[in-house]
Amino acid sequence: MKINTRSYKHNMSRLFFWLLLSLLSQNIYAASPVPATIKHAWIRLTPGNGPMAGYFEIVNHTDHNLILSGANSPAFGSIMIHQSEIHHGEASMHAITQGLAISAGGTLRFSPGGYHLMLMERKQSFTVGEQITITLMFRHHPDIHASFELKPIWFEEERK
Repeated sequence: MKINTRSYKHNMSRLFFWLLLSLLSQNIYAASPVPATIKHAWIRLTPGNGPMAGYFEIVNHTDHNLILSGANSPAFGSIMIHQSEIHHGEASMHAITQGLAISAGGTLRFSPGGYHLMLMERKQSFTVGEQITITLMFRHHPDIHASFELKPIWFEEERK
């Protein structure tokens, strides 16, 4: 049996090229910074089947604005980004539908009386201390899966 050395060398060159490309792309991916981190994530557990609110801090590690465009979880039928405000002594709440910008290198806090995730249509029962995974979705960046701890209704987060 005669081996065609030219074809063999060509195939080996192609194999080497694809292996090298694969290794380089993995190193580039591994070296890419995480666009954001989620800290202090918690949910205020309310009685019954009514909506609940999720709170957290998001830290943007990039040199450009990140746009939080939505959230979802298998534990809820619907999750919306909301903002509570007080104008002239009257409280109001509205949905953020066009996305929410987190400034380059900045931190945005979701807290009672401000931004929050409105968690609706519970698909299961919950208990205090349980961890719920919520996926935060961004425009032009990968989703981030965050673990939120269920806290009692009277819980107030202390901030330093």
